Amino acid sequence: MDKEQEKWAIFWCDLLNPVIFGEIDENATNRFLKALAQEPLRFPDGEIKTPSLSTLRRKLNRYRQEGFDGLERQTRSDRGKPRGVGPEIIAKAIDLKKEQPYRSHGAINRFLQTTYATTVPRSTLYRHLKAAGATRIKLGITKLKVRKRWTRQHTHDLWVGDFEEGPYVTEKNDVVPTCLSAFIDCHSRFVVEARYYFRQNLDVLIDSLIRAWSNHGASLELYLDNAKVYHANGLKAACYRLNTRLLHRPPRDPAPGGLIERFNADFTIMRSCWEQNRKSRCRSERYVIRDA
Repeated sequence: MDKEQEKWAIFWCDLLNPVIFGEIDENATNRFLKALAQEPLRFPDGEIKTPSLSTLRRKLNRYRQEGFDGLERQTRSDRGKPRGVGPEIIAKAIDLKKEQPYRSHGAINRFLQTTYATTVPRSTLYRHLKAAGATRIKLGITKLKVRKRWTRQHTHDLWVGDFEEGPYVTEKNDVVPTCLSAFIDCHSRFVVEARYYFRQNLDVLIDSLIRAWSNHGASLELYLDNAKVYHANGLKAACYRLNTRLLHRPPRDPAPGGLIERFNADFTIMRSCWEQNRKSRCRSERYVIRDA
């Protein structure tokens, strides 16, 4: 018996404890079980429900006949086999899917309805198709997203913005990190605003946007990722006041933000090269002073 099965067995034993150890008279057992079947209980899987009277009687009889180990759940003898639908129907559905991998469950069921006057539920059908290796993925048919370069027809139709980690700087004798807040026009690829800040919050975002709006005017749309700061009510209110449509990237899909991501990556490389050149100049000047 594994730990999960043992947890369930202990649960049933705790419920039937008074009967198992003789605290309830044999004549009062049925009355006790009926009362127990009306009480909502929290089961080991977290659900709150009432156990049925037949289940309580079955668990008690199994404990009396086989002991604690008898409460282990028994595996169905027909597990994995179609019970409500005949094997011939399932085999036909698998053949239909293999013949044309793009057939949906609705199309397959229309074939089955015409031939056998019955249908198979979607979840049941998918389970058997998966077991037979007849899903789109297993048949080598996948839906890969097509990535294309996208833009807008006019300047300031859409701005793309994002935060990026910046270099560490000295502030009041402390070394602190910085972050870059940048916005790029999608049509012209012009950087309308890019500035380093010490924090990444709504105040910084609004300050960066106000600078961009002051210099270039408001864009028709603003495209951002799903960071918490980009869903702030303050940002939404500002966009509505300026009649700017606020858009967000699809969750867990960073590719649509490639324009700003590429800028951040290039800017990071440029900054790294600049810092290396600066360090090289400093070392050269130090050597020259020593030689002098």
